[in-house]
Formats: sequence, C-alpha cells, structure tokens
Amino acid sequence: MIPYTLTDLDELVLTVRNSNTKEYINEAVHAYRSGLNRAAVILTWTAVAYDLIGKYRELSDQSESAAVQFVKDLDNAISSNNVAQLQAIENRLLDLARDPFEIVTDAEKNAFERLKADRNLCAHPAFTGESVLFNPLPEQVRAHIVLAVKAILQQAPVQGKAAFARLKADLLQASFPRSQEQIRTFLSKRYFTRLKKSLIPNLVTILAKEIVLQKDPELATVPDNVAQTLVAVGEAYPTEYESQLKEGLPRYAAGVDDEKLWHILLLLGNDLRVWQWIDEPTRIRVRNLVQGKIKADQVSYLPLAFKVPDLAALLRDKFEQFDDEKKEKFIAAVPAAELADEAIRIFADSGGWRTAEARTKNLIIPLAQTFSPDQIRRILIAAASNGEIWNAAEVPELMRNFFRLTSQSRDATREDWRGFIEKVKPLRESEHWDAIETLL
Repeated sequence: MIPYTLTDLDELVLTVRNSNTKEYINEAVHAYRSGLNRAAVILTWTAVAYDLIGKYRELSDQSESAAVQFVKDLDNAISSNNVAQLQAIENRLLDLARDPFEIVTDAEKNAFERLKADRNLCAHPAFTGESVLFNPLPEQVRAHIVLAVKAILQQAPVQGKAAFARLKADLLQASFPRSQEQIRTFLSKRYFTRLKKSLIPNLVTILAKEIVLQKDPELATVPDNVAQTLVAVGEAYPTEYESQLKEGLPRYAAGVDDEKLWHILLLLGNDLRVWQWIDEPTRIRVRNLVQGKIKADQVSYLPLAFKVPDLAALLRDKFEQFDDEKKEKFIAAVPAAELADEAIRIFADSGGWRTAEARTKNLIIPLAQTFSPDQIRRILIAAASNGEIWNAAEVPELMRNFFRLTSQSRDATREDWRGFIEKVKPLRESEHWDAIETLL
C-alpha cells in the first residue's frame, strides 16, 4: 500500500512569498475549515490573480518586455477605471502565466482554468441557469488551495525563455565569473532561486546541446563558460542533470562530425561520468581523435582529455614516442599535470642559456600551479645545479615569476627556496634573487 499524507495547510500558507497574498490564501483556508466552500474558492482565485499580477510587476522591474507592457496596460486601465479592460486583463492572467512567462505548465494551467471556472460559478450563481446553487466539494476546495500555493504562490517569478535569453547575455559578458565557485554562487543567486524546478531539464538540454552542437555562433565563442555553467546546474540539480545527459548525449554525439566531437571533451574534462554516459561508438571515435593528427585549434582540448583515464593512457603513449624537442612543444601547448615529471627532467637537462630560458617559459611557468611541493624542490635543485640555467640572462626574473605562481605551496617549500637563494646568490648577483629573498 502506498503511504499518503495530506498537506498541512498551515505549514503550506507559511511558504507563500507575498504577505498580501498570504493574507488572501489564509482567509481561504479559514473559510474552507468553516465549511464556506464557495467563499474559499473565490478567495483562492483572488490570491492567485493578485499574486500573478505581483509577479508580472517583479518581472517588469527586471525589464522583461512582455511584463513591462502588461503593467503599462494594467496601470492605464486602473487610472482610467476601465472596468472592461480590467476584466480582459484578468482573463489573460493564466495565458500569460503559461506563455511567455512559463510560471505554470500546461497541466497546471488547465487546473487553474478549472479553479477560475469554479470561482465564476461561486461568484455569479445567477449565470449558471440552474435553480440549485453551485457548492464545490471540500476535496475540490482543498485541492485548489494546495495547487495554488505549490504551483504559484510559493514560487518566485519564473523567467523561462526570458531567463534563458538573459543567461546567454551573461555568458557572453567579459565579467562572467571565472572560477567554478564564483559561477555556482552567481547562478544560484541570479537564476536558480527564480527558475521552477520543472524548467531545469530544459536548461540542461539547452546547455548540453550548445556544448556539443554549438548551434549558436555567439555562445560558441565562450564554450568554457557554457560548460562550467552546465556543471553548476548539475551540482544544484543532480537528478535532472544526470537524467538529461544520459538520455541526450548519445544522440547529440551520434550526429556530429569530428570537428564538433572534440567539444564533448569540455564536458568530460569537468565531469568524468560523462565518459560512461556516452555510448561505445562515440567513445571509439573520441579515442581515435586523440590518437590521430591534432590540429592547432584542437590542442586546447588535450588537457581536458588527460583528465579521462582511458584517454590519458593513449596520450601518454603518444607522448612517449616524441623526442625531447617535440615533448617540449607538446607540454607548452598542453600543460597537463600528468606531464610535470617529464617537464622537470627536460628542464634539468638544459644545455644552453637560451635553451634554459625557453624551457623555463615553456615547461615550468605553464605548469607552475600544478606542481607538488616535491616537484618544486626538484626544480629548484636543477636550477641551482645547472649553470646553463642559473646563469641564463632571463632566468632570475622567470624564477621570481615561478615563485609568485607557486604561492599555494609556500609553507611547504619555504626552506627549499631559502636554500636555492643561498646557493645561487654567490654565483650570480641579481635583484630578482633579492626580491624573492625579501618575500621569504
């Protein structure tokens, strides 16, 4: 037997956002409990109508064009006391709630049409043509109250299509957050509190399609923003995220050419589960991509590929076939943490001043923030032991930059840096050694 619990109406009323709306629906609950079913229905519709108008005003304040026009029409009708226009506006409330504002679903709109019809029967009994007054069942009244609160009164204004348009505008801005933590906070405050949960699957689908298919030429210029936004949606709504990606990704990937298939690495690099969610034919294609000839505009995807164990193994095998010159070029283009040890080895073997400078720039600086304390120690030992490194003209300044970039390991490597400075200062005077020593 399936357990069933009635909604507690008192607790439900407390979730209503607007204080005036809360007063209307609270009166409806009191009328229902007193057996005044017709009054309860009228008050419930009044609460819904009042709350929808309030939501449209909120959206108007946010410059939603359809809401701006609605509020303008409403205020003109109020100021001119145009009763016919006001009635027409009330008759449009539910239509607007479905489209364009997407506050309710089709099913919810149909249910609210029934509430409105019941309200008309209760408020205008003479129009029914029947001798017996309409008296809704208590169960019907309770259902109307519960639906009103859960579907509309406790919800923030939903900005379906308008929200997606605004999100696109945000994604294109240079000011869009960079770190995943900032993106999570930004989206939570600006969008997640305003989107009804029923719209989340659609949001996941839109973002996932854009990452793989890149149909929008503007959003195609900010693929990292789109991918990180989808990850943030997944963190906030894991069930909807996983369900939509499992169902949709195999279909999206199956229909794209190799150029677009690279885009799926934007997802893989942020969520390793995606590798299991795509089908085996797609996995075969992606493996072949990373093993084949890689174009210049595809190199940026390789650090993401290194995060996927199956692909990382293929890339390492490919990398091991290179000589040191090609390895240096590869690491410079693909500064993946998995290549750090090899980068240190090549750096330590620098056989000339210009080579040392180039390898510091190509191998050490790009990977600086990925090095472990032990790897930093090995770099310092190599730089202090190889005269081709410490005596190269640009190396002191480069090492100062390296010092700055490895601040996350400062406590663990402070003594190693002191030892490095003590060793190189007698060998070569440099203001950059002094600058590092001062910061220690």
